[in-house]
Amino acid sequence: MPIRCVLALLLTCLSGIVGCARTGGTLDISRLDARPVFSQPFEQAWIASDNEGGYDIILVNRALGDTRTAGQTIKPLDRIPVRHVVHAHVLWRARGASRGDDPATGNASVNWYVLTPGATAGEDLLLYRGAGLVRVEPGRSSAHVGFSNVRVSPTIVRGDMTDPLGPSRISGTTRATWDPDRVRAILDQLETLTQSGS
Repeated sequence: MPIRCVLALLLTCLSGIVGCARTGGTLDISRLDARPVFSQPFEQAWIASDNEGGYDIILVNRALGDTRTAGQTIKPLDRIPVRHVVHAHVLWRARGASRGDDPATGNASVNWYVLTPGATAGEDLLLYRGAGLVRVEPGRSSAHVGFSNVRVSPTIVRGDMTDPLGPSRISGTTRATWDPDRVRAILDQLETLTQSGS
């Protein structure tokens, strides 16, 4: 499928739903070797369980060019807007007093996508990949999700994107609505985006 069509489907999927419950949250990201910490709000979040006792969580910021804290803005390229999408795949559910700063307690892979919905139809892509501790507290209609000491590094820097952070650490919380169909659809489209142009 052409990348332009894939991006159109992705953006439609990301912006077309208004959930009944209040979902979303904020993730902080900071360089491993320095400050400051940048905070990224996510207005939508969805979760699905898999057949092996794990979870897939999708976070989406629907606002464009709205990554800022204390007067600072992450600008991975000269033009904005950019859109942020985070996917966490939780392999097992953390219980008890697992320490988030112990690498041995990591239970999830995390991908943070930064993409442009504009001129180059998704050919601009910045992708951070990594792992860490992601806690899931499931409820009936939604789940509370916490990210602790997730460490990521840039693995794809494509098009006009530049990497402003390098190896980084992610933490924060969000509330995600149960929606397996939406999670699967977004994951399929993100996979296509990362493969295109590689």
